[in-house]
Amino acid sequence: MLEKRKKFWEESYSRNENAIVFPKEEVVKFISRFVRAKQPDGSFIDKIDLSPNMTALDFGCGMGTQTMLLTKFGLNATGVDLSETAINKARQLYPELKNAFLTLNESEILPFVNGYFDIAIAESVLDSMSFELAKINLKEIARVTTGPIFVSLISSKCNHRGAYLAKDETVLSQHEQGTIQSYYDMYKIESLLTHCQLKIQWYSLNQEFFNNENDIENARYYLVLNKR
Repeated sequence: MLEKRKKFWEESYSRNENAIVFPKEEVVKFISRFVRAKQPDGSFIDKIDLSPNMTALDFGCGMGTQTMLLTKFGLNATGVDLSETAINKARQLYPELKNAFLTLNESEILPFVNGYFDIAIAESVLDSMSFELAKINLKEIARVTTGPIFVSLISSKCNHRGAYLAKDETVLSQHEQGTIQSYYDMYKIESLLTHCQLKIQWYSLNQEFFNNENDIENARYYLVLNKR
């Protein structure tokens, strides 16, 4: 099953899909509000107690843009991804961070000891896999992280084909074809977090509309999580 997932993501990145070269605004907000804020003079104000190494995990880093963002806040970031193609592109884009990127192997276990990272982000990642696999991965992220975890999940309000249901569907369009899109509502989110022994510190549901409130273009949950 993992090899099948890997195949579809290798194909997607080979087509230059998800070529994100600018930091996500919500990730910037998360770091600034919950981790450390950067001052005009270049100094930082820490919002949490950070270890001397100030480590951060970018889970599902893709082409590494958010990993680079984490380093700009003075964090020692590690970006991991299932796709070798994505990791190679990340190393080409950010050669100064080439040793910070790691391709995940066939195991669902992250290759880090308990509490290795101060913080973690999983931006638009856990909803690009089955719900059962998301539970496994988020539990692993929680195992290796001591502090806040930022997660982004697509809302079931975007699932027009599935009649707005919070369920898993195979992507049929050219973009990310063959991968899984898992849609979420609050009930499904609570189920995910209970399994992983995590709780919500903060969340927001951001919605974008075409012409009216019944014509949703995009809807996404942004969550900051902590251990229960």
